[in-house]
Amino acid sequence: MEIKTLKLNEDQRDRHDIINGPIWLDGCNHPTESYVCSYKVEHGPREIKQYDLYLFPHPYHGSEVCIRYGNELDEYLSQGSVADLFFHIGGHWRNIPETLRAAEILREFFKFELTVRTK
Repeated sequence: MEIKTLKLNEDQRDRHDIINGPIWLDGCNHPTESYVCSYKVEHGPREIKQYDLYLFPHPYHGSEVCIRYGNELDEYLSQGSVADLFFHIGGHWRNIPETLRAAEILREFFKFELTVRTK
C-alpha cells in the first residue's frame, strides 16, 4: 500500500483544519511516505493543538494509524489499525477530538476494505 501526502484544495483544507506540515519530529521513525497530513484541533476557547497523521502498512492488519502531537519520543497516539480507529470512534474515543478528526480525514480521502483473515 502506497500512501501519498494529501493534495487538497482550500475548501478541503479549511473543512478539516489541515495545515502545512509535518509539524513534529517523527520520533516513531515512520517511513517518509507514510505521512498523510497535519491538522489542528481546538481543545477550548484558547487552546489549539497541532497533530501529524501517519498511515503505514502493517503485516497483520492492513494499515496502522499514528498521530504525533509533539517532538518527544512518547508524544504520539497509537490508534492501532484503521479498523480499530473506526470501530472505537463510537465508543470510548468519541470524545477525543484529535482522534475524531483523524477518522474524518481518513474516511473522506481514503478507501478501505474490511477483510477477515483466518489461520
